[in-house]
Amino acid sequence: NIKFFLDGKTAWDNFRLEAQYGDPFEVVFLDINMPGMSGIELLKNLRNTQTYKSIPIFMVTTESEKSTVIICISLGATDYIVKPYKMETVIEKIKAKLETTGSI
Repeated sequence: NIKFFLDGKTAWDNFRLEAQYGDPFEVVFLDINMPGMSGIELLKNLRNTQTYKSIPIFMVTTESEKSTVIICISLGATDYIVKPYKMETVIEKIKAKLETTGSI
């Protein structure tokens, strides 16, 4: 199942609901620039919950500024994908995660 949310607040509400009902998300792709709640804010919220503390979270954005990348990684992002990107890039990053941890 793949779910899309147009803003960070709606996404956060859904993350909490899914966790509450025992069906939490297994992999997350967050855009940094979302209305309602930024991707960085949502990343912080997710990493501060037991359910989402260790799931893979990939940040996706047009921002390639090194300081933004460092902030995301320091807050617990699994990796960072800069737009525009190719599907092969996403697949490579997921495979790299699988190779290092044995799961996603």
